[in-house]
Amino acid sequence: MVDSVNLIWGKTTNVGTRPLIHHLLDVAAVASQLVHRVMSPDAINHFTQMVETDAESLKAWISFLAGCHDIGKATPAFQRKDRGQRRILEENGFVFPSVTIHDGFHGEHSAWIIGESLSNDAWGFPHLARKFARGCGLAVGGHHGEFPQENKRGLGDGAWERVRLDILRTMAKQLGLEKFAAPRNIERPTPFLVFLAGLTSVADWLGSNESFFPPGNEPLAIPDYWHASLERAEKVLREIGLLVDHVGEDKTFEDLFDIESRRPLQKVAVKFADSFPPGSFMILEAPTGEGKTEAALYLHDRLARQRNNDGLYFALPTQATSNQMFTRVDDYLERKGAGGRALLSHGGAKAYLAALDRRKDNVNKDETELTAHEWFTQKKRRLLAPLGVGTIDQSLLAVLQTRHFFVRLFGLAGKTVIVDEVHAYDTYMSTLLERLLEWLAALGSSVILLSATLPQSRRQALLRAFAGPDAEIEAQQTPYPRLTTFCDGKVHVKEFSASQKRTVNLSWIDDEPANLIDRLRQGLAAGGCAAVILNTVGKAQEVYRTLRDELRSSGIAVSLLHARFPRGDRDALEKQVIEKFGNKEKESIRPAEVLVSTQIIEQSLDLDFDLMISDMAPIDLLLQRAGRLHRHKHDRPSGFEEPTLFVLKPAIAEDGVPRFGDSAYIYDEYVLLRSWCVLAPRVSLVTPDETEMLIEAVYGDKPLPSPSEAMAVRLEGAFKRFNDERKRSESKAFAQIVGAPCTDLLTAQNLDLADENFDFHPSAQVRTRLARPTVELVCVYQTPQGLSLDPDGKHILDLSTFPNRDTIDALLGRTVRVGRPEIVNHFRDDEYSPKWWRQIPSLRYSKLFVFEGKFVKVGRCEMFLDQDVGIEIRNI
Repeated sequence: MVDSVNLIWGKTTNVGTRPLIHHLLDVAAVASQLVHRVMSPDAINHFTQMVETDAESLKAWISFLAGCHDIGKATPAFQRKDRGQRRILEENGFVFPSVTIHDGFHGEHSAWIIGESLSNDAWGFPHLARKFARGCGLAVGGHHGEFPQENKRGLGDGAWERVRLDILRTMAKQLGLEKFAAPRNIERPTPFLVFLAGLTSVADWLGSNESFFPPGNEPLAIPDYWHASLERAEKVLREIGLLVDHVGEDKTFEDLFDIESRRPLQKVAVKFADSFPPGSFMILEAPTGEGKTEAALYLHDRLARQRNNDGLYFALPTQATSNQMFTRVDDYLERKGAGGRALLSHGGAKAYLAALDRRKDNVNKDETELTAHEWFTQKKRRLLAPLGVGTIDQSLLAVLQTRHFFVRLFGLAGKTVIVDEVHAYDTYMSTLLERLLEWLAALGSSVILLSATLPQSRRQALLRAFAGPDAEIEAQQTPYPRLTTFCDGKVHVKEFSASQKRTVNLSWIDDEPANLIDRLRQGLAAGGCAAVILNTVGKAQEVYRTLRDELRSSGIAVSLLHARFPRGDRDALEKQVIEKFGNKEKESIRPAEVLVSTQIIEQSLDLDFDLMISDMAPIDLLLQRAGRLHRHKHDRPSGFEEPTLFVLKPAIAEDGVPRFGDSAYIYDEYVLLRSWCVLAPRVSLVTPDETEMLIEAVYGDKPLPSPSEAMAVRLEGAFKRFNDERKRSESKAFAQIVGAPCTDLLTAQNLDLADENFDFHPSAQVRTRLARPTVELVCVYQTPQGLSLDPDGKHILDLSTFPNRDTIDALLGRTVRVGRPEIVNHFRDDEYSPKWWRQIPSLRYSKLFVFEGKFVKVGRCEMFLDQDVGIEIRNI
């Protein structure tokens, strides 16, 4: 039997072919270490109830099933691919029938063989119910990215049937399967099968890696090989950072976050932490500055301690907020003494980290450790890191119809998933988020949602998504701020007081440059800092230039931040903004300075301004922006003892109804109109007392009090457009989303949408946001000395040869995303990027953009690159 088993090859290597049984045992060993050493007992127990078995039996069966993923290679359809091995097999009695176009792919054959063999007690080991066995076959057969159809053509009979059964029995014997009870479930429990599919793919990636499992000189005896493979698998998981102690020391809240006393929200969270079991759901609603982040991380710390091994993914709305949260989570992990390192997970993470100084926990660590950590940075693997911080987009990809979507779901299974600023997501993203919550509940994950301003309808929808359609969820009357949980099948709500009641004065000013200049000049005469938040990049650039030139004579510095700077410049600007306008409680009044920015500073960033001027925006976002006023306690300039939000008045038409200009392309006109009706008569905002009332007045379904006839007509038309757009957004989301956990997802069609691949047509690209397609440009200059990273020709580029790591990092620092349609279409051709960029994942879909002088004509517009204002786009 052993000789026959070893004749079947499974992998080609640099030293020839490798026996299939060795590859299967390698993958089974990785799977075994994953379920025994990485997955927490709670995560495993979550699935034991689903498949009706005990924990140890389930771990053995998972390891065995994952190892069997390539049993479909023990067929003439696959074995004929190597002529030398075919000749040996023929000499040993294996018959190779003629090839047909229906012979199929080995994943399809694996699905059929597993489903048939393991549901038959004739194979000599405990067997599975037929429907469950076929589901397991589809799950592990999908390790190349999509679930296959079962295929029994081209399997071969006689010697082929015997050797496949021998391989399965050999695998089962090494795993001691005869000692464990088979799962008794007779159905196809989709959440478990999706979990199994993700784990199998990960185990296959690691088990197929020749640097981890080097070929040659393997012991021929199967038991010896199995034990050696288990040892290698443990070493691999430790090297890449999956086998680490990220629980750390048991510390108090104050020690974990280096604070002297807890705020009211934090006191409630700490008291509730020990009764917040794994697999639960929480929504924390409180004003900005109340310490929601620390409360959420403390809850994760308690969950990790309960499970003794728990992962984390902290999801935020933007790359900028992810970057800042990354440093906060890193500090938290260092204070708790955890062995794990956080992974920054978003498209710009590599460039951001390259721009940072070496992090203090990396000093003197050798390059192999840093390189091993990079195993997680490839796009499909980002959520596999035990501790991650990144954009919401990375987690939403787990429920979109891409290849290996189940790997992302596996990466989130059993973890604590914290989602910040949940109010910030539109209908399309909210639809994806609700489906993600369904899956997180099905996979045993714990979820904590954070929001400063959440309409009641959204809170109910999010609760129901996690709790399921049968849960009894009623509208909660507990006043804001509050903590809402769903655990043990029940909803619990706790209220608490905010640490402070704030009255923010509200003032309307005409949207004219002279008004901004006068207001800032007068307000900052005695020093202090101000923010001017505008809704579009173009307007921010225009206002910045005006303020910079006009306020220079008054000794007031002006800086600019938006998303259209090259990434390295933007990262440096973000760092400066946080340093200048962050928590300065121990400092006196700051020198006079103005930050002109788009809305990227309104969420999750710990910034503090003495004065703020803002474009008109939806009520929840204005409250968010106002949360950056007087955020901390320290001296303020004269005249700003109380926080004041100045809002730029929109143009008022002859009928008395405001027209919002470009802002109506950014935000929905209906929401802007209702926000205007609610805010226009007011002179102040009192938080948190009035927060919920203001949010419900805008987002609730009650009619507004006595609007003018013209306003009523305008609102009616805007509502129809709003409702139509909401339905279109939901439809677009459902067109790309994976099925719910209750569906038979393994037999459903997968659109195989392109993930982060600009080269595909937009209709074939996966979308986590309903934004127009963008192109990532690598901005360089044509100088007399050659192509350069700077306009002065000091950093010359040689793009004719494959770059070293420093050059790749430098190129990433020059990337910027642009969404203007004619620019996107202009760069669809491959000729705009060097051929060798295809070999670099982080540059694969980027396009080289060469600036000759400062501007380039593209279609009917000109693009300017200015180091002070970033990329400008002007119509010709």
